[in-house]
Amino acid sequence: MDYIGGFFALISTGLFHVPDTVWAALIAASVAFVTTTLSNRNSRKQLRMQQDHNAGQQRLEREMSLRRDVYLPAIEAVSRIQASMSRLMDVKEDQTALGRSMVDNTAMLLKAHLVAQQPTVTALMKFQKAVMPGYVQMLVRRAPLVVRKTQIDLTQGYMDSAIAEHQRIVQLMKEHNIAGSSDRAAMERLNVQAKNELENHSRHTATMKELNAQQGADVLKLGAALSDWLEEHSSLLPEALLCARRDLALPIDEAEYRRLSAEQQSAAIAVMRDLPNIYKQAQENAAPPPPPEPPRPAE
Repeated sequence: MDYIGGFFALISTGLFHVPDTVWAALIAASVAFVTTTLSNRNSRKQLRMQQDHNAGQQRLEREMSLRRDVYLPAIEAVSRIQASMSRLMDVKEDQTALGRSMVDNTAMLLKAHLVAQQPTVTALMKFQKAVMPGYVQMLVRRAPLVVRKTQIDLTQGYMDSAIAEHQRIVQLMKEHNIAGSSDRAAMERLNVQAKNELENHSRHTATMKELNAQQGADVLKLGAALSDWLEEHSSLLPEALLCARRDLALPIDEAEYRRLSAEQQSAAIAVMRDLPNIYKQAQENAAPPPPPEPPRPAE
């Protein structure tokens, strides 16, 4: 213990005899070391923060780019789905093609679920939840119209055939007269055939009139049902679009957009509500096709 105490006493005595210049150099070196250490530590910290920031920005840009690539087709798909609902009113539209379009566009919406945030996913799912039952209901209402259209097409074919046959018989009668044939029995037979074709045409014309009246009434009913559906779910499309804009950080006056969208939907629905008047006016202005002229009596 005496040795240890002496050692510390010697050190303490020696420290008091160290020149001031040495102390100054030691202190300056210590300050420089501490300053350099702290500066390097701060630089590394800032570098890590900058790297984390850059990585975050790159990740955000990748997410935004992916969302843009997915959202734009998805919003177009929403619009096409709603348009497909309106196209159901046209019985000339191929139902198979419409169904295929609905399936493809619905699949396009599912892609957005992978990258969309919760509000956007919820808005899209609400739209899909409303569309599919509505589409099936409209198909059920449309089915009788499609069947009747086939009947209308067949009846029109019968009418065209009757006119063509009547024209052929009239031409034979003209040729018979021009030839100066004295075969009056042949001419009578041609007269009878021509009158039969006129009767066929008249019968098919009456059937066509009845079919068109039924078809027109059912088209108006389908239009009314579709108008009710559009009015009930008119807010789903703008809400999905606004949610997508939020995800893409694309600001817009949402209240003004909703107002303008509601006005647009109201105008479209008003036109559909007025379809009965439009149809009635079109029926009044449409002149019925003239029946074929009866043949001249045999001379």
